[in-house]
Amino acid sequence: PARPPQIIKPPSGGFLFVPRGTVFCCSGIIWYNICMKKLHLVLAGRWYDKIARGDKTSEYRECKPYWNDRLGRIARDIDSGTRYSVVFHRGYTARTMEFVIDRVAVTIAKNDLNLPRVWEIKLGAKIS
Repeated sequence: PARPPQIIKPPSGGFLFVPRGTVFCCSGIIWYNICMKKLHLVLAGRWYDKIARGDKTSEYRECKPYWNDRLGRIARDIDSGTRYSVVFHRGYTARTMEFVIDRVAVTIAKNDLNLPRVWEIKLGAKIS
């Protein structure tokens, strides 16, 4: 199974050297290594706002060939240790927010799409 990103609280005023792709937190602000790969997703305003408020901690996509290929590749990369973040766009505006991706997997749990089988993108720490 994939390891969650390692979160480190550096001492105030000090420097902290971390491995590539490691996420660390200082004074409530999340910094992350620029080598982390990014997944960009455009969301309707109501879903973007729910994630921004913290009401929604997972994003779902249908199990169709496009998402099976795209998210299947990301799931394999995460299992092998590659770090990913997801950048949510509020419609086609410049308004964005970014989260660490904890897990990507197919699930049969209750979901926003009301489908029996979907891809779940589990969100971790908020980056921006």
